[in-house]
Amino acid sequence: MMIHHQIADSLTSADAPGVWTALDRSIRDLLREERLGRLTVGQARLHVADLGQRIEQQLRTGSAVDDPTAEQTVERMRVALREIDQPVLELRILEDLARALRAQGRFAVAALLLDDGINLARQMGDATQEGRMLRLQGHVHRQMGRLVQADAFTQRSLVCARAMGEPRDESASLNGLGTIAFEMGRWTEAGTFYTGALMLADAHDLALLQAQIANNLGVLRLLTGNADEALSELLKSIALNQRSGDDGLLVLAYYNLGMVYLEKGQWAASESNFDQSGRLNGVVGNQQAVAMTHLGRAMLAQNRHDLLLARRLAGRALDAFGWLGDDLGLADGQKVLGLIQIRMGQLAEAHASLTNSLTTCERLGAPLGVIEAQEGLAEYHLTRAEFGAADRLLESAIAGYDALTAPTRARAARNRLTSLRALR
Repeated sequence: MMIHHQIADSLTSADAPGVWTALDRSIRDLLREERLGRLTVGQARLHVADLGQRIEQQLRTGSAVDDPTAEQTVERMRVALREIDQPVLELRILEDLARALRAQGRFAVAALLLDDGINLARQMGDATQEGRMLRLQGHVHRQMGRLVQADAFTQRSLVCARAMGEPRDESASLNGLGTIAFEMGRWTEAGTFYTGALMLADAHDLALLQAQIANNLGVLRLLTGNADEALSELLKSIALNQRSGDDGLLVLAYYNLGMVYLEKGQWAASESNFDQSGRLNGVVGNQQAVAMTHLGRAMLAQNRHDLLLARRLAGRALDAFGWLGDDLGLADGQKVLGLIQIRMGQLAEAHASLTNSLTTCERLGAPLGVIEAQEGLAEYHLTRAEFGAADRLLESAIAGYDALTAPTRARAARNRLTSLRALR
């Protein structure tokens, strides 16, 4: 099972192709204002428009994925935006561009733009927009594995939403806090946040949020050992999405369905859902989902005993996570690669992969990742007949699962420990 599942947040749809339409609109508005003579610093405005069109082209063609000059263009855009005296339009461009860059996996650059947007919204006295920018900043930091910072940003967004009496934003912030609590291993707290978010979404008929929360509850149910409940929640998410029409969310939901079927040992169904997620993502362009799907397929190939394919897919995932700067994804990929290397008899490489995974998860404060790396290292020591070391690692994993309130996983680890002790 994987650390890194596809958690849906309140900005999924904004990271789909519709973001190009939003950026187009912002740039067109800027040019129209210039032509009508309503802007006084015309050269700066036209410079912003030119940079915006250049960035948009880079993102549309995918060149931003590999071309560092895209980041230089964004930095020039930040400077130019500060020179204009159109704060509402400036805020729109900052948000549109941050969402587009986030979809392309340019998290660090997106975070810089969001810092500008948060400061500008605060100067404008627009608490609603400040809260939304804070929430997006929380999502970006979560995707970079900076969970403490993500939690702080999202808590601030919740304060703004409640102060302004915005139920949609409050529900979205609670959902965001649930995703962060989930990744920090506070699963009971995550369930409480999701429940609060769902109550608001149900009360105000917020279909997209209902679908996102159902997806997230499905992931939570899966990791706590309730695969059938997870399946039910994910199918509900897909059904709800028929009202919201968010392909970005469907990419996540179908991926997670693939993981549920993988857990249930239904390989064909798992592959089918990974395929559907990948087809949709060909349009959506979520780079993190690309990396995740490589890793899901690696696990599927491992279960089908195609170890060469599994190792190749895990390597692709690691390359993608490395480019994204996603340390938690890297740790997950190293864990999966380490298990594949054990089965291939590459024990020295396996130990290095699993140790790196463990160290990274400890640094990030990701308890599930720590536990899974410990279980992987236990398998390494078992292969070497080092039973004492394997025993200690499994004991630690069991304690970790108990702390997470994951009884099914704790029971499986206890059964593994019992079998080990019977061998000694």
